[in-house]
Amino acid sequence: MATNANRLRDMILAPELLVLPGSFDAISARLVEESGFDAIYFSGGLSASAYLAMPDFGTRTLTEASAQVAGAVAATSIPILADGEAGFGTVLSVQRMVREMERAGAGGIHLEDQSGARRCGHFTGKELVSAEEHAGRIRAAVAARSNPNFVIVARTDAIAVTGFEDAVARARKYVEAGADVVFVEAPETRDQLTALPKLFSVPVLLNVAEGSKTPYLPVKEVSRLGYAAAIYPCTTFFASLFAMRRVLKEFKDTGSSKASWGEMASFEEWQTLVGVPAAMAQLDAFGVPTSAPVR
Repeated sequence: MATNANRLRDMILAPELLVLPGSFDAISARLVEESGFDAIYFSGGLSASAYLAMPDFGTRTLTEASAQVAGAVAATSIPILADGEAGFGTVLSVQRMVREMERAGAGGIHLEDQSGARRCGHFTGKELVSAEEHAGRIRAAVAARSNPNFVIVARTDAIAVTGFEDAVARARKYVEAGADVVFVEAPETRDQLTALPKLFSVPVLLNVAEGSKTPYLPVKEVSRLGYAAAIYPCTTFFASLFAMRRVLKEFKDTGSSKASWGEMASFEEWQTLVGVPAAMAQLDAFGVPTSAPVR
């Protein structure tokens, strides 16, 4: 039976572009699968926003991150690429992170070359470690994985700090260190977007986020440029914020949500999505009847 790592690797190496919409919890991951996509991206920044209502400044712990990914894996049946941030500490922490994400069932992780004060790739003020230090993180990650097909994606945030040329040079060092996929974060121009897939000997991943520093590209254009995979991390989260704010305003203004019922999920849809009928069947099969006497 193919593991999530094997399946994710095969999808990235396939001729077709792999599109991974973002998820930030188990429900959003399930909805990505339900919508017909083949793989999921689990965002560190957006899960920190959903779980803690805090900015993406390395606020999640490794324990929280791996538990969140494990929940999303358990709720779905398609591979998940997880955000490994900057490795959560030393190279020993990087290795623990890889093992924890493997145990959680992720198909792979991406690992960035920011310092411990890491932040979202589209925020200002990023700080980098040396290319040599991050190459060591990549080597440590590769050495730690138990399945050689667990995908290690090397991310560099250098464009905003030291420029495009250094970002490319860094990414090439990370490929030499054993990375399976290159992820050059936050390209700023169409020329950069066009150039990147042609500059590396391994597959290249693109991050496409609404309103970010990178020009927004629809899936067809990303595919035409030659990228192997594209994550769209913000779409589900931004849509959730929009819908919740609209309904809450209506509720506050009118005292009722009824005008939006036609656009909201129903009570029955919620039950189906989280598996209430199946759970009821298990309770009937194995549970103690509520009318049974207590002894």
